[in-house]
Amino acid sequence: MSSKKLKEWRAAVERRLSELEHAFRSRSSKPNYTTNTSAQEVQGHQEVPSKSTAANLWMTSLKYFGITISLVATPLGIVTGYLALVPKISISQNLPLAPADPFSAPFVVSNDGPLGINNVRIFCQAIKVRAEAQNFQAESLKMQNFIPPISGMEAGEKLSAPCWFPIHTREPITEADIAFRITFRPDFVPWEAKREFRFVMTVGAEGKTYWYPEPYTRIPHPPFP
Repeated sequence: MSSKKLKEWRAAVERRLSELEHAFRSRSSKPNYTTNTSAQEVQGHQEVPSKSTAANLWMTSLKYFGITISLVATPLGIVTGYLALVPKISISQNLPLAPADPFSAPFVVSNDGPLGINNVRIFCQAIKVRAEAQNFQAESLKMQNFIPPISGMEAGEKLSAPCWFPIHTREPITEADIAFRITFRPDFVPWEAKREFRFVMTVGAEGKTYWYPEPYTRIPHPPFP
């Protein structure tokens, strides 16, 4: 290669290096708009939650709300189911068959619950009986029980339960307070249960006697013998 060609090639290389150096310096002196823009975008994301984040929060709230409802509804369902199966025994009264004898009124025991009951026994007790004209009064007297134990009563069945007064009085009875005790064993249960009811006699204006139910368990009363 001649010296002339070598000088031309060296001049071209130096010129190219000078152009590259100038271009590099020009690029380094420009402001970094990309970095600032990214920082603004990050700050905007921090201030305003995205739609996906709001949806996740809503779904989480619904989930915990459903768990709370389940925790409350489950015990209520158990209690409601238990109360629906609790034996429901009631006793009602009719007018006396003999107007002068209030104890001739037949009482009716009903199994109003959804299950049957077994080994039904009925007891009647006089809390107080008084014949004012004869100056007669009896208290805590166990009545004659003419009803033998019943092997069972299905749901909806009824049973007549008389409550005869064992003492004959020459004068009409003017005051009477009696109580019934019914013991039974519900279906699918190994133990016995009991229900107690109280009735108070009232004499009407026409001289007829009527029995009215009254509270029993929360008043002082003699225990059943």
